[in-house]
Amino acid sequence: MASSTYVSALLRRLCSSGECQAVDAARTLGDLSAGSADSRTAIVEAGAIPALVQRISRTAPGEDLLEAAARLLRNLSAGNSRNAAAIAAAGAIPPLLQCLFTSRSEAVQVQAAMALSGLSFDSLDCSVAISAAGGIPAVLQHLRSSSCSEHVQLQAARVLVILVRDPEIREAVAAAGGIPLLVQCLSSSTSEAILRTTASEQVQAAAAGALALLSRDSPDNSAAIAASGGIVALQQLLYSSPKEEVREIAAAALHSLSNSEQAGAAVLDSEGAAQVRTAPAGAAPTTAPTTAGDAPAVVDAEAAAPAARVCRGVRYCSEACSRAHWRTHKPECRRLHAAAAAAAAAQP
Repeated sequence: MASSTYVSALLRRLCSSGECQAVDAARTLGDLSAGSADSRTAIVEAGAIPALVQRISRTAPGEDLLEAAARLLRNLSAGNSRNAAAIAAAGAIPPLLQCLFTSRSEAVQVQAAMALSGLSFDSLDCSVAISAAGGIPAVLQHLRSSSCSEHVQLQAARVLVILVRDPEIREAVAAAGGIPLLVQCLSSSTSEAILRTTASEQVQAAAAGALALLSRDSPDNSAAIAASGGIVALQQLLYSSPKEEVREIAAAALHSLSNSEQAGAAVLDSEGAAQVRTAPAGAAPTTAPTTAGDAPAVVDAEAAAPAARVCRGVRYCSEACSRAHWRTHKPECRRLHAAAAAAAAAQP
């Protein structure tokens, strides 16, 4: 744990020294904050949050100082709603968003986005504050730009998937054109599997998680996702992604969409078409476990209920079985899948 005397000395250097010394102080504080909870407590109690925000707000700080400051704010806010509230109250959100809007440094953009994720992850108030301060255009800018690296896109998508947990923010994201951009993120690397990277797969997971939340209890958003080609893109992910996490989040998004009357019909049509392609006429029946965990029952792939396959949390032994049990199972399955998708997509 860092001593209070050492932390105070670093803060004095951060506040009153030149740019180079301030950068060194911020980087050292960032390293200390990454080390232990006790060090983070000492840094906060020494007054680091208002001092840091004041330093990056009152002047025109260089990229190195912005990167170090954003990293420190990210470390202090992660998993600590009290620190997140203090950081927001000190006025950190506008300069962090400014980093996303104007910085040309990928490192600054990544750290700023990660700091915003940390602020909003455990705090709905911070999510609302980020949205009110112009966070949605700032985040969507990086999903829209073809010049952004995958790492910047990933962090922007993760901020978005956290923000859209709030119903009002979902509508604002949709109104700002976020749905077509998220669908574009889904399909950006599905056609060339050899070009997939870990970052691109994580972008897809975050985009699918955001779409799952955007479609929740919103027929308009669900219809917009379908109209933008989101169902086809999610189906491609479901059947082609090598990552189980990505497939599960895609399934959760499709499941959420299936609860909308208009989009749900499109999901079922798309699902059925996919099954026809993979199970041509005359193909041998496939097997699937029953819901009770009994021995596998022989079923025809085309006869199995599409809605049950979209869920992927349970498979039914027949269409009649699906009709008998799906209505009871659906609400809980929907809740679990949406929660799992949001949590998985938002994880750094």
